[in-house]
Amino acid sequence: MISKYRRIHELEYHIVRILAMCNIWWIGCKIYRNPFTSFKVIVRLIRRISNMLDIKNLVRAYKIDGRYVWDMFHPSWPSAGFNRFYKSHLLELQPVTGNEQTIRRLLIAITKDVPCNANIAVKPQHCITGMPFTFDEFIEKIEPFVQKRCGPVNLLRWRTIKPL
Repeated sequence: MISKYRRIHELEYHIVRILAMCNIWWIGCKIYRNPFTSFKVIVRLIRRISNMLDIKNLVRAYKIDGRYVWDMFHPSWPSAGFNRFYKSHLLELQPVTGNEQTIRRLLIAITKDVPCNANIAVKPQHCITGMPFTFDEFIEKIEPFVQKRCGPVNLLRWRTIKPL
């Protein structure tokens, strides 16, 4: 099935951005049970994102199958993934209980084995820090996140991965 998509223009983008911000504010209201706290945390979130990004203007945004997408690192809006992603962001900025563990992204790189020994003048970073993990060590590291089902992705599926 071919997806329907189109590039959105500036006016539509600004309307979508306002609606997405209202969605994030509503997520904050449900988390903090206070609309003013939610607003303050969202302002902090926007400031943090603005300070990190060099590009201040939108380059391209698309509407694909009824959802808006502006880059490949954020979930489309509206979606459950978008809600989970920004819930994690809000909890990272201002935790409710202080015991929340948030994970926004889990990147796994599969590389060839590198012979790490004393004869190598410049060791790769993963050799210096003691990486890579064995499969069991990897599962042990992500287990707290799996048990609490936190993060934008359901990490339970990582249990089905078998080592090569």
